[in-house]
Amino acid sequence: MYCKPTSGPGFFNAPGFDFVDAPDQQSIFILNIAGPHSWRQIFMDGRGHPPGLRPTFLGHSTGKWEGDTLVIDTVGFNEKQWIAGSYPTTSQLHLTERITRTGLKSITYEATIDDPGAYTAPWTIRWSITPSTASSWIDGGEIFEYICQDDRNDVTRESVN
Repeated sequence: MYCKPTSGPGFFNAPGFDFVDAPDQQSIFILNIAGPHSWRQIFMDGRGHPPGLRPTFLGHSTGKWEGDTLVIDTVGFNEKQWIAGSYPTTSQLHLTERITRTGLKSITYEATIDDPGAYTAPWTIRWSITPSTASSWIDGGEIFEYICQDDRNDVTRESVN
């Protein structure tokens, strides 16, 4: 394991994440404390996806509000990671996410995976984060230090001996 970043659903399976609204930048940032300590920038200024994107782990994301739901549209993925760690994708992946705060301590997450290079039809996954679900809401929770891999050479030496 090399702590590579994951996109979409996998981003929210980590041990902690936070949303940061930056209205002066017309963006929302989603911070993730999992292994790669990555972040996503969601452009909220109405722009489209630029042509000729360089494929990346997290792709290029634009967003808009539909009522109380943040709708994130992402393209431009590389083929180095799988959705939620177990579903392969190609550079043709088009990911649509819908994040709704359904209560003071609950969020519903939905993702539609449209990747004609890997699947015959789009498919959708959905779950909620509440105080009583496996992915739970933690009162007063703060992002903490999480190190996925401290020293790869030590791990390699131990596994060889």
